[in-house]
Amino acid sequence: MQSESESASASTENKSTSSVQSTKNNGVKKNITPDVRARLLQISGQIDSKTASSKFLKISSNQTKILEFDPDKVEYVTITYPHKEGEPPNEPANRVKFILKEANEDGTVPDDRESVEWTTSQTTAKTIISYLLKGFFKLEVSREGQNKQDTRYTIVPYL
Repeated sequence: MQSESESASASTENKSTSSVQSTKNNGVKKNITPDVRARLLQISGQIDSKTASSKFLKISSNQTKILEFDPDKVEYVTITYPHKEGEPPNEPANRVKFILKEANEDGTVPDDRESVEWTTSQTTAKTIISYLLKGFFKLEVSREGQNKQDTRYTIVPYL
């Protein structure tokens, strides 16, 4: 037979074990209804399609993309970027807008690929234009940096 202290100790162990199991089950994974699952998948798909169908090029930090530029669709523009509430308005900035298509990893560009817009600084634009003038329309572009102040692009012809 168990003594009272052994019985109390065993009871305490069982309670602590069950509370740990209970915490794990409540915090890790719960089942969702098929309706909720379908709705979440639909929203996720909408997010993906809006991101994928954006008319603007997005390059993340430490990402490299192969881009095919259209030399007939390069434009010098002046843009005033939105400012944060409570801060003074931003000054207009001179930029260069390129129309281009993103290539696949193997460098091919499907005929049905939509064109996107990429507006760059004048410094980045000079590098791109120098390659366009030499007949290099497909360029490999790598981005380094997290924000406007420290972002740098490395641009080389895609061969």
